Amino acid sequence: MKKKFKFITDPKVRSLVEAIRRIPEAAAASPREQLHRFAQYSLLSLEHSVGQLGECCPMAFSVDPVALAFRRIERPRGAPWLPGEDALLPTYLEAVKAAEPFEDLLTPVFAEMGVGDDGNGQHFTPSGLSAGMVRFLPLDHSDHMLDMCCGSGALMLAMLQRKHREQGPESLAAFTGKAVDLDPLCIALAALQLIANQWVHGAYIGLVALEVGDVIRRTGEIAMVSRVRDNWKSATAALATDVPVAEAVGNEG
Repeated sequence: MKKKFKFITDPKVRSLVEAIRRIPEAAAASPREQLHRFAQYSLLSLEHSVGQLGECCPMAFSVDPVALAFRRIERPRGAPWLPGEDALLPTYLEAVKAAEPFEDLLTPVFAEMGVGDDGNGQHFTPSGLSAGMVRFLPLDHSDHMLDMCCGSGALMLAMLQRKHREQGPESLAAFTGKAVDLDPLCIALAALQLIANQWVHGAYIGLVALEVGDVIRRTGEIAMVSRVRDNWKSATAALATDVPVAEAVGNEG
């Protein structure tokens, strides 16, 4: 029997929750582990896709699986990484495609699956409240942002959404941001939302770094870095004119 939904009305996001809940106990023994495995599979799949495009992709990003507490899942050679994995990332990307750019979809998923930790104060800011908060920030001072308890990225997503809506997608290339959270799952979800929205909507962020860390003790590890390639247009042009890509982009990585 399907579980009732408390927080989600969007049918595409409901389909995503159902796909995550179908991850078997052998791969994830709890709803928190199911959500973590979804984030792991999706992020690593997107990292592979972006890597395959190389300099032709406007975005470059990397993740640290250790900082994000990703774990190895044993599987027979040629077997799926997760049973039902084919539905996970496509279902999420369809929901991202149907939503407004940089809409926060995973905060309600986190709440719906009941995986918060009250002991660590995990009470996420609702997306609507995040959107209201960034309305108080003047757009001419909105290119730099630090979120020290970011959860699944709601506040940064709200700012990016506002900039995209009011200044256009090209404005995001000037944005730099850093977000920190103690929970590796939260950072994995924030990273996934930031990367998936760039991938789906073609609006690329200048530079953003996410850290798993304790801002009180000032300890942490960088878990994800995403940046826009300054010379990606030159690299794409090089492929069309037989100019070596390395020559076209210089020292660009």
